[in-house]
Amino acid sequence: MRYEDDRSALLSQLATSIAVFSFVWGAFESVTSIVDPPSIPKTERKDDNNQPVARVVYALRSLKPDGVYHCRLAQIRHLMTVMPEFSLPVGLGAVAVAKGG
Repeated sequence: MRYEDDRSALLSQLATSIAVFSFVWGAFESVTSIVDPPSIPKTERKDDNNQPVARVVYALRSLKPDGVYHCRLAQIRHLMTVMPEFSLPVGLGAVAVAKGG
């Protein structure tokens, strides 16, 4: 009986996770089609990929963080040090140093 209960709980979690992922992915695709990010220059395309998802990733990687971003990141690091209960779980790693571009 315990096996069936555990199996049912696991399948319920799986179904919930798939539903949430489908919703989030659908929302991402909708926003991508509305924003319509610019094409990736041909010289920088990987495998000639210019699909919307690749264009969004390229646009995000092209952003250059400013001084405010670095200041906020330092504040987050400080808060995570003084309030470890709000730090990331062990398997997720720490906040890394951001690279501009």
